[in-house]
Amino acid sequence: MLLDEWVLHPRELSRAEALSEFALRYISSHGPATIQDFAWWTGLTLTEARAGFDAIKSKLQMEKINGQVYWITADAPAPQEYTTSSLHLLPGFDEYLLGYKDRSAVLAVEHAMKIVPGNNGIFLPTIVTAGQITGSWRRTLKKNIISLQLQPFIPADNLHEEAVTAANRYSHFLGLPLSSTTAPLLLT
Repeated sequence: MLLDEWVLHPRELSRAEALSEFALRYISSHGPATIQDFAWWTGLTLTEARAGFDAIKSKLQMEKINGQVYWITADAPAPQEYTTSSLHLLPGFDEYLLGYKDRSAVLAVEHAMKIVPGNNGIFLPTIVTAGQITGSWRRTLKKNIISLQLQPFIPADNLHEEAVTAANRYSHFLGLPLSSTTAPLLLT
């Protein structure tokens, strides 16, 4: 389908309007994030990124985390407390990790090479616990079943039940029965 047939009444924005709209949409979907994250993600220069942010500052609120300035939309919901049931299995190229230039807020530096082995741009699927990347995982698909192998970075016996729950959610999403979930460090 041609774009002209699909979008019958397109908005025409000036460069300044487009930068501010782009910045607001990025922060709405990725916040908290930095101006540097936005520039990196979009490929804009820092000057262009700052111009976009300057135009929307009244719609944003600033947070300082570890001395770094992060931005979120002013109407963003308050962060919720994480519980032990906050374990998620994310795919290798998920925006949770890829959408940011500096990933240290969710991935400890000492574990970065475990997620991007060889530093070659190939990201392994991640285990996220309470907002932090705490391991990697892989799946094995067979004809009518799936098995998952979880590889946490550190022993975490208390997360076994949450890991099995996350594995079952993934199995349900694929519509395949889960044959096994192995997590050597979780089961120690």
